[in-house]
Amino acid sequence: MAKSEKQKLKLLYIIQCLMEKTDEEHAVTTQEIIDYLALQGITAERKSIYTDIDLLTDFGTGSISRATATAPCGTAKPAGTAAVPTLKRTERRDLL
Repeated sequence: MAKSEKQKLKLLYIIQCLMEKTDEEHAVTTQEIIDYLALQGITAERKSIYTDIDLLTDFGTGSISRATATAPCGTAKPAGTAAVPTLKRTERRDLL
């Protein structure tokens, strides 16, 4: 059960964090993701971030990596903003 209503938005906030703070040359650490989520009122632990990154990778949100040998605390880097699907307002209405 989610700890708060915002907890259900955790994956979306992780994507938002990656889009805002990373590019091909700049990654974020797992702790930076946790801190970003805390600013949104969402609590997270390191292991849950790893699981979330794996879920996003399985879903196909782009090239996201974690826990590299050079960054033992973990890093996440999206392939680019095009990896995150976008919907036009009319398409969203069609989905409802």
